[in-house]
Amino acid sequence: MNEHTPQSAPPVLDVAKIIGKTGPEVSAALAVAASAARVLSSSSAVRLSFHGVRGASSSFFNALLLELHRLGGADAIPDRLMMDFDSGAQKFVYDRSLNAYLKSHQPPRAAS
Repeated sequence: MNEHTPQSAPPVLDVAKIIGKTGPEVSAALAVAASAARVLSSSSAVRLSFHGVRGASSSFFNALLLELHRLGGADAIPDRLMMDFDSGAQKFVYDRSLNAYLKSHQPPRAAS
């Protein structure tokens, strides 16, 4: 008999609380990445909730992804990093940053 044990839900970080009144500036993205890296050091995944965050730019998401990578969370992107957004536009901006990050961090191809 094959039993399946459901995994527990990953911890959720409330990005609006982390960035506070500064809003989604690049410096705030560094704080979000640091918080996510701390969670990932003891959890298999983390969920970032962007509910209530307005105006997150591609610069914010680029900084978030690069700082998480720098802090040792490269293996988390994108598999262990889950995102919740308020809008399709917010998701679109993040997806654009994620695609650029993944493209720039591909392993080099072997010469043929």
